[in-house]
Amino acid sequence: MMKKLLIISLWGIFGILAAVNFTVGEGNNTEIVSRDSLAYYHNNTDDLHWYGAESWAVFFDFNNYFDSIDSLEFEATGAYIYIPNELPDDELTVRLCENNINQPGELLEFQTINPVLGWNEITFSHSYTDTIFWLIADYPTNSVDQFIAASAIDGTHSYYRQDDYYFNLAASGFVSEFLFSLKGNFLIERDIELVDFHLQIDENYYPDGSLNFDAYPVFTVRNNSNIIFTNCYLALSITYPLWTVTDTIYISSISAHEELTMNYFQNPLYKYDLLRRYSQYNIDARLVHELGFDDLPDNNEKNYYLNIFPYEPENIFVENFLKLGVYNNEIWSGEAEILNPDSCEILNYFSDISDSLYCPDALERFIDYNLSGYPSVIVGGEKKIIGYNNNFVDSLCSYTNSFFSTNNNFVLETSRFATVNPSLNVNFSFTLKNEKTYIFTDYLEECRLYVAIAEENVQLRENVFGSILLNIIYDEENPQLNCEDSLTVTVEFNELYNVDPINNLANCKLIYWLQNMETGKIEFLNSIPFGDFTFTEANETEQAFEDICLEMFPNPFSPNNSLKLNLSYSQAFDSGKLEIFNIKGQLVKSLNIENSSNSFLVWNGTDSKNKLVGSGIYFLRIQLKRRNTVKSYLRNCIFIR
Repeated sequence: MMKKLLIISLWGIFGILAAVNFTVGEGNNTEIVSRDSLAYYHNNTDDLHWYGAESWAVFFDFNNYFDSIDSLEFEATGAYIYIPNELPDDELTVRLCENNINQPGELLEFQTINPVLGWNEITFSHSYTDTIFWLIADYPTNSVDQFIAASAIDGTHSYYRQDDYYFNLAASGFVSEFLFSLKGNFLIERDIELVDFHLQIDENYYPDGSLNFDAYPVFTVRNNSNIIFTNCYLALSITYPLWTVTDTIYISSISAHEELTMNYFQNPLYKYDLLRRYSQYNIDARLVHELGFDDLPDNNEKNYYLNIFPYEPENIFVENFLKLGVYNNEIWSGEAEILNPDSCEILNYFSDISDSLYCPDALERFIDYNLSGYPSVIVGGEKKIIGYNNNFVDSLCSYTNSFFSTNNNFVLETSRFATVNPSLNVNFSFTLKNEKTYIFTDYLEECRLYVAIAEENVQLRENVFGSILLNIIYDEENPQLNCEDSLTVTVEFNELYNVDPINNLANCKLIYWLQNMETGKIEFLNSIPFGDFTFTEANETEQAFEDICLEMFPNPFSPNNSLKLNLSYSQAFDSGKLEIFNIKGQLVKSLNIENSSNSFLVWNGTDSKNKLVGSGIYFLRIQLKRRNTVKSYLRNCIFIR
């Protein structure tokens, strides 16, 4: 009897978990432009479409909305509900409720509307002030054409109703927040905000002709509360790679809800002399109240790198993260309208495993940028356009124009060559130099140098604009490019064994770039088509790598019969490693390869924590480095548990 009850209980639990489900949305950017303050937990992207219940809710807890404020009231005047259906059917009832032991309590207001595609705005008949609200949408859904939209993030605030009880999405194992927003006002007792801060640079010359940089503070402060703020000051820190300068800028009183802009450009009292050469600076500006209020929100500090670099970029990197059939034509036609291929490098990534053009390295880039849906466009490594809407071309135009005026670089390419021999072995080498710029060591530690193979003129049903990533063949962390340093990189690969073109090998190219992975900033970018390689006979280095013999067995393999890799080579190398990736492109395990004439590696199907991986296809990347030359070998295997 106990066993029967246990089975019934488990069936009940899994029945609840399986009662709701979702399909993948379009990934569109749905951000609202509103004069009201908006409270929400989603990230403004239409990633997931939910069905399987008739009532959906978001729990707003303003006591925990800002980390630095323990108690906060919100004056709710209305709501927004996003409906993703092309032809919404049935009525939508919106309810605002109090909280009752983490379930909806007393009803404050309800309204019933005929929903439309997109955001549906509801204005309450009265305003309601509290620290906790439940916003509920009663709307019947199905798996075909009637859904509730959500962003693929968190899930601790969104709920669905089953049997008169609201279950939490995160507790049910889902990562999803509904596209529900409350509009109104945050009622904060003390909130003074540093809206913007930057140092405006005056570039001039000394009488002897040497370059000089003067910096002046320009900032905006806003009082979001109902009280007058006095005794405030701005604590400013300018950190050079060599030393730090600090200063205090006092601010006059700020009336309730006043916004005050302080522009000290060319004011000699607030002039900061920077180095008489190109350099990087770390700027920290913090708004402080002399009474030491400790309940101010975390919106009173700005920290950023000020880069005074010598070289204007010659081209801009535009990276498209796409899913076949999801706004591809709109993205490509919009880019073709305003982007000049001579000054832009457009690289398309297909990082969804269900796509026929899926590339594991594309998924790695998708994860690096912390993206959650398609399409997504990254401009210059820093500016993101999430989803597609009618403002796409305007946003792209604005970002590209500002890029060329504000994004100087600190390195330049001093030489490069690329050769290919009769065996289709490619030897590609380039040298970067930091001639005259001081750079923070920790900034360089966050940089990575990439070399990728991409294919242009790919023929799909859509008119592809730009190239498509095939794979990344070189990836180096922390390049040594301090002031006056040079770095030479040599990469070797075989066009036959290391390149898998979509249509035509002749349309392939190498794209190589230097990027800070913390800020996203692209510090250098260039490319070279395969057709520009110089034909030559095999050289000594190529011959050394040609003499490598790689054996792999058994394949498929199992926990009881591990995968063995036997490598033999005629000449020693500096370092080597074996990296194992799953089909999603995630690194599972990394093994070092000993420098000897013969290496024998064993993989028993475990990850970096020595736990067995799941059955499936895994990709092996073997990299051997000799001097500055890196040779990559790609293989795949099948693991069966």
